[in-house]
Amino acid sequence: MRSRNKVVATFKISESGVSRVEWVALTGKQKHSGTIEGLIDYMERVRGGTDFYVYGLHLIATNIIAKLKGYEFEDEKKPSPGHFTFFAIEMGQWYSFSLTNKTHGVTHKFFDIFHILPIDKNKIRSSFANPEDDELEVMRKTVAYLKKSGMSDKLTIGSKALTTAKAMHPGFESYFPELDEKADRFCRVAYKGGYMFYREKFQFIGSGKCYDVNNMYPWILKNKPLPYGAPVWFEGEEAERIPEGALYIAECVLDIKLKPGKLPILCKKDGCLGTEFVSDTRGARTYIITSVEVKSIFERYEVFDFQIIRGFMFRKACGIFADYVDLYYNMKVSAKTPAESLIAKLMNNNLVGKFGTKPWGTRLLYENGEYVKQRTEIKTVYVPLAAFLNAYGRVMISDYAQKCEKDSLFYIDTDSIFTSDEPDLPISGELGDFKIEKEFDSFAVNKMKQYAWHNSDGWNVVISGVPREVLAMTRNMDEDDEAFIKKFTLGFDIDSVADCMVDGIYRKNRTTFHIGKS
Repeated sequence: MRSRNKVVATFKISESGVSRVEWVALTGKQKHSGTIEGLIDYMERVRGGTDFYVYGLHLIATNIIAKLKGYEFEDEKKPSPGHFTFFAIEMGQWYSFSLTNKTHGVTHKFFDIFHILPIDKNKIRSSFANPEDDELEVMRKTVAYLKKSGMSDKLTIGSKALTTAKAMHPGFESYFPELDEKADRFCRVAYKGGYMFYREKFQFIGSGKCYDVNNMYPWILKNKPLPYGAPVWFEGEEAERIPEGALYIAECVLDIKLKPGKLPILCKKDGCLGTEFVSDTRGARTYIITSVEVKSIFERYEVFDFQIIRGFMFRKACGIFADYVDLYYNMKVSAKTPAESLIAKLMNNNLVGKFGTKPWGTRLLYENGEYVKQRTEIKTVYVPLAAFLNAYGRVMISDYAQKCEKDSLFYIDTDSIFTSDEPDLPISGELGDFKIEKEFDSFAVNKMKQYAWHNSDGWNVVISGVPREVLAMTRNMDEDDEAFIKKFTLGFDIDSVADCMVDGIYRKNRTTFHIGKS
């Protein structure tokens, strides 16, 4: 059987789409350059099937499809000659694209390394290549490393992490069985994301620090009691006899009000607004929560009514994934290269999210020259574990944040605390302890996921989901740093900026934009 060609490709974008494509074999030989039409011609002529690795697959794939002549879409894993197919869940998230040429009947496949390395291009360059390398050489070195280390055999880093965890834990499916629809739907309500706190449209002038937990979720995976097995339903009298220390997800009636100086821990998830933290229920209301949050609710709130109505009980165990966490934590600590350190970090951090996989999603198909959406079922993993991991994380980071004077707290996001205080936190390189991520002399917040800090290098603006080149467009030519930050803090509408994005692949990436030197 003829081996497949391995190629990396980069492309340049203009207002009319992809204007130029460069591709080179993984060996560094046979370099090509041309238009999209030239790439299509190459794929039609070449006799061997080719695997293309790109960053931002949806851009090049949609441009290829727009230029194809005489080809039709076929919803098959391997398209027949004269057909193409793709796996995508929305326009900005394409995982693979395949085309079988008419001349030789060979199939060419495209893969997006963003889903294996969900980081920006600058981080990829610093981890896998040299500063002087051009973009094509950065891609070549990156993919060569991924191939050599076995990281490219799955479409996403999350899938790779889950496959590895399963291989390390015989009987994985018996520990974490697929739940029936009732259990999954009920427990999924308790899966609510990380802790969030911010002071809206706020600017602070003075010294402060960002404290960041070292691998918070891997630490929880290793050290906290976690649910496993088939959940057991309880209600009525059984809800009144829950053993102390039991792990459960329950529907509860709560009538509570936050105590002065405390941070809220009760949260609800709104499909449009994200996670909202509740300071006052304003009477008795029903919430679905994990047992992890119950103790914190009684510590932080005045409790006027608390009743457990019904829910699911779980078996529990500590250290189920200790060997997995230790493997990649030790790999990161002993890494001899930035690439090895990055892969170890990503493998440890991306296992958690796979347990929360939704039971359904939306696929893109192609009909009559238009992209159409189709609802599709997805195999779940075990959402109770994801719910407890996030609940432990919310309690952990907010407990530590309460060591700060409340007026000194500016921003909390999942595993990071921005404050002007000097809280008594465990600082070390150990798993679960804190490190000082950054220091600043000024700090500004627009809203969640949109903040900025100033240090000796100038202002650095962080906008979740917007690439630095687009953010740069929002700054007027004659606008100095202070004017830009003032605009940012007083209601900078970055959501409208996202509409002018060229490369939607950055939508799920946090981007740091350096805007000047002081």
